[in-house]
Amino acid sequence: MEVDVRNLNTYVISVKNATERREKISNVLNQNGFTNWSFVDAIGIKDRSNYWIGCGLSHKHTLDHAVFPCLVLEDDVGITEWFDP
Repeated sequence: MEVDVRNLNTYVISVKNATERREKISNVLNQNGFTNWSFVDAIGIKDRSNYWIGCGLSHKHTLDHAVFPCLVLEDDVGITEWFDP
């Protein structure tokens, strides 16, 4: 069975005020035919040296509220030459 990932419920984790990153990933997804995607605001923490805690909590929050099957991305993801929908 083949799955076209562009049609999956897709969630992009991103810092709410990271407008440049959000614009960039929006263009990447739209230009590559992703049809059902949305932003999820990242969970920030005060201690930046433990950024990975906020990252993990953001992924957990996303999965807790996701509609499956789904694809979870971060806003710095890119398309490679191996992407073949």
